[in-house]
Amino acid sequence: MSSKHAAFVFWITAVLYGVFWTVYPYLIVPNYQYDVIEMFFIGKEGVLATFKHPAINSIVLELLYHRIGLIAPYLLNQICFFTAALGVWQLSKEFLPPKEALFGALTFYGYWGYFYHSLYYNHNVVLIPVWSLAVLWAFYCIKYSRTRDWIGLGIIIGLGMYAKMTTVFLVAVILAYMLLNPSTRKHFLQRGPYLTAVVSLVLAAPMIWWVWATHFSALDFPVQHYGLEKNWSNRFYSLTHDGVLAPVLLISAFVLLCPLFRFTGKHSFPLVAVKQVRNYLLGITVLTWLVFAVPCFIGAVPKRVNDYYPLAVFAGPLFLAWFPVYQSKKRDALVWCLFALTMTGYIAGHTYRIYGDAERRVQRFQFPGQELAEKATVLWHTRYPQSLPYIVSGGDFFLAGCVAFYSSDRPSFHGDYGLPTRIVWERATDIEKIRQRPRQPLSTWSTDSNVLHSGGLVLWDEDDEYAALPKHIAEKFPSAELVPQSLVLKPLL
Repeated sequence: MSSKHAAFVFWITAVLYGVFWTVYPYLIVPNYQYDVIEMFFIGKEGVLATFKHPAINSIVLELLYHRIGLIAPYLLNQICFFTAALGVWQLSKEFLPPKEALFGALTFYGYWGYFYHSLYYNHNVVLIPVWSLAVLWAFYCIKYSRTRDWIGLGIIIGLGMYAKMTTVFLVAVILAYMLLNPSTRKHFLQRGPYLTAVVSLVLAAPMIWWVWATHFSALDFPVQHYGLEKNWSNRFYSLTHDGVLAPVLLISAFVLLCPLFRFTGKHSFPLVAVKQVRNYLLGITVLTWLVFAVPCFIGAVPKRVNDYYPLAVFAGPLFLAWFPVYQSKKRDALVWCLFALTMTGYIAGHTYRIYGDAERRVQRFQFPGQELAEKATVLWHTRYPQSLPYIVSGGDFFLAGCVAFYSSDRPSFHGDYGLPTRIVWERATDIEKIRQRPRQPLSTWSTDSNVLHSGGLVLWDEDDEYAALPKHIAEKFPSAELVPQSLVLKPLL
C-alpha cells in the first residue's frame, strides 16, 4: 500500500465515521446528556471558567449551537476525535510503513471510551486531541529540535489549559520523560524547552490568574466530590475504582500474549525506526498512568476511567512498535473485519442503551426534557409576568438542567455543586463529616442572593406528593412559594 493510498483510506474512513456519529445520535437521542446541558448553560453566561473547569469549550458550543442548532455537540465531538486520530496517524507515519500506520490510527476509533462519548461533549472529550497533538509535537521536538516545533508545542499546551486544567498533568508526563531519558535530557541545554514554556505561559496566563484568584478552587472540587476518608483501604480502592487498572492490564496482556501469535509473510517495517520511537510511546503511556494514579492514591480520590482516556490514544502504534507484525493478506482482512464488527457493535450498543432498556427503567436519554421545560415555563408565566430568571435544582441536576436548557426563556441554572458521590457516602465511616463538606454554586452569576433577588423556579424529584419544599431549599429560600402542581413525570421517580 502506497502512502497516497493509505492517506486516502484514512481520510475516507475518518470522514465517514465522523459524519455517521454526528448524525446518528442527533436522530435517535431525544435528550442531551447532563454534561452537555451543563456545558450549554455555562456557555450562555460567557465566563472564563467555573470552579470546576474552564468555560471556553462551553462558549464554543453555545456559539455553534446558534449557528447549526441541536446537532452542535455531536459535531464538536467528532471534530475532537478526528483531530486526535490525525495526531495518531501523523506519529504512526514517523516509524511505520503506510499500511501499518493506517492500522495504528484506526485502532484509535476502536476504543470503547471514545465511542461512548459520542453522546457527550465535555472537557474529557476536548482533552483527547490536546493530548494527541501534544505527544506528537513533543516527538517532533525530540527528534528534530526545530524552533517551530517547540513553539507549536507551547501553543498546544497553552490552549490545552482552556480545555481542561488536568493538562498540567499531561505536561508533567512529557517533562518527566525528557528528564528521565538521557538521550532527551540534552535538549534542556538548548533554548527549545524554555521557548515552549514562555509561549504556553503567555497563552495560559488568564487561566493561571483565574486559578490563583479563586484560591485554587478547581483543586478542591475533586477532593470534595470524589475524596474518600484517607486510610489505606480507600487508597488502594482509588487505584481499582471504575476501571483505572484496565489500561495497565491491557498493556500487560499485550506483553504476555502477543509473542504467542505467529504471522507468515514479509517483515513490514524497519526495526531501527521502530526502536527510536517505541521507548517514547511506552514511556509516555506508563508515565501518564503514574502521574494520574499517584495523586489519587495519596489523596484517596478515586478517579473515573475517562480521566485515563489519554492512555488509549496511542495504544495501536504502541502495540505495532513493540511486537513483530508481518505482512499478510489474512492479517489485513482480519483487521478490517474486526473494525467493521467493532463499529457494528457500537451502533447496536448505543441503540440498546436508548431503546432496549426501557422496560426496566426510563433512561435519561428518553427523558422528555422539552415537554417538561414548556410546562415549567408556562407555569411561571401564568403567575409572574417577567421571564423566568433561574431554575433551582432541589435534587436531580439533570431534571433542572433540562428545563434550564429547553425552556424558551433560557434561564440560568442554580444548584449546589461539589456534592460527594455515591461512592463517598457508601465508604464513609463519619457521615456527619461528609455532610459538612463545602458546597458551592457553579459560578458567581447564580448565587443564593441572585435567586432571592430575581426569583426562580425550584424543581425536585421526590415522590412525596410535593407537599413541601426540600429541607435545604426551604432553609436557603424561606420566602419560597410552593406551587401545588407536579411537573415531574412518574417514570423517572
